[in-house]
Amino acid sequence: MSAPRKTLPAADDELWALVAALVDGTATPAERDRLEKRLREDPACREFYVTFLDLHAQLQWRTRGESARPASAEDALVTASGDRPTTEPNEPAPTVNTRPTPAYRPLSPNAKGENRVTKPRSGTRYRAIAAACFAVAAALVAAVLIQLPRSEEVELPDFSDAPAGSVAVLIDSPQTVWDKDTTLPTETGSRLLPGRLKLKAGVVAVAFHGGGEVLLEGPADFDIRAADRAFLHRGKLTATVPEGAPALRVGMPGVEVTERSGECGLLRDDAGVTEVHVFTGVVEADATGRDGPSLPGVRLGEKAGARVDAARRALTPVPLNEGAFARLRPEVRVIDTTVRDGKFAGQNFGTAPRVAVKNSIPGYTSETYLRFDLAGVKGMVSEAKVKLVPVRVGMTLQNAAALVPDNQWGETTLTWDTKPPSGPAFATWTAEEGRPVEFDVTRFVQEALAGDRMLSLRVFAPQMRRGNSVVVYGSRRGEVEARPQLLVTVVP
Repeated sequence: MSAPRKTLPAADDELWALVAALVDGTATPAERDRLEKRLREDPACREFYVTFLDLHAQLQWRTRGESARPASAEDALVTASGDRPTTEPNEPAPTVNTRPTPAYRPLSPNAKGENRVTKPRSGTRYRAIAAACFAVAAALVAAVLIQLPRSEEVELPDFSDAPAGSVAVLIDSPQTVWDKDTTLPTETGSRLLPGRLKLKAGVVAVAFHGGGEVLLEGPADFDIRAADRAFLHRGKLTATVPEGAPALRVGMPGVEVTERSGECGLLRDDAGVTEVHVFTGVVEADATGRDGPSLPGVRLGEKAGARVDAARRALTPVPLNEGAFARLRPEVRVIDTTVRDGKFAGQNFGTAPRVAVKNSIPGYTSETYLRFDLAGVKGMVSEAKVKLVPVRVGMTLQNAAALVPDNQWGETTLTWDTKPPSGPAFATWTAEEGRPVEFDVTRFVQEALAGDRMLSLRVFAPQMRRGNSVVVYGSRRGEVEARPQLLVTVVP
């Protein structure tokens, strides 16, 4: 039986020289660094490297006879670090000065000093030793990658801390028109300090750091006062507060509304008509005097409305007016956030304009959590798909999605330490920059609609890869065209 033959993959002169120098034991620190960099960045380089070391080990075994043992993994790692060669004592280091070819037939001296062709070893034994050599080479590649310095890891973009004193994030939408007297930044994803928003037309979202969120429709005059407090001078809005989040307090002339969980609508028109409408949950509506202090008010339950009489400091029941807030109650609402491990494990990134996925050493591993609120979905869903847009992709990296049974996490409170567990991956893909990713979630949406009408997902990288192996997706706080979506087909 003849020995198996392999063909080296194509390689440029630099790669040949670097690998040969490493095998010779003559590689300088700079050459080793250059080789490690190329191995990290190019799968083709890694394939050449492993095949080269495999062939070299086979040739050394055949030319040196049975007494020549294959290098151990420990020896190979020491050679890679430059500390000591892998040769036996008093033996010269093996060299590779020319490109090995599969047709190479080495000669060895017999007992009479004559050259003879070395007989092939037993096929089984040959394959076992060759496999061991290949394993050593593969282990060396893995060791090189795993032992990369932390400085080689790519820091995630757009994850800077929110500015000191910021209390909310602005999420703009198309066709928004702003008044020139607006005192706050109006670019989508802006972290907002307390200040005033004056909207001529369109709809924007204000995600408060406390967890509540307001959808504001122009024309509107709206004050942001704290992470859990605001004031509507004119216009209309809907306010939502997820279960477990701090209460959101929104004032209007003559009333202060406290939303603890659920959804309500507030209206203040040019004629001075002030109304509160409760769609879900319970709202506390406290009448206020001219100087602002709250007076005894009322509790409004679901499907209820009230008109505020500021002069009499009283609230009068009115029919629920859902039509007035039609533009402010989307079919599906989405929230998203990234969690990071290591020193960031207790930190929340729910205000960042991007979300990211990476699986690496502690401090450089990230996962993304998504939750879709299906409260506005009407009718039977026949198909549902999640759409994500990769806005930056480093080295090739497989991503996966898994169902998260627990929907009680908050966008501005979730951390690596508090992230809920997920089930197994139900979808996988390899992201390409700028090319949207879609995966089917029809069954999960149908099950959610029969339950709490919430769907949570975890997006992660199943395999560890260091260096520039990261996928950054658009967030709902970023550009409109890159925001995550749930595409639902409904049968009336």
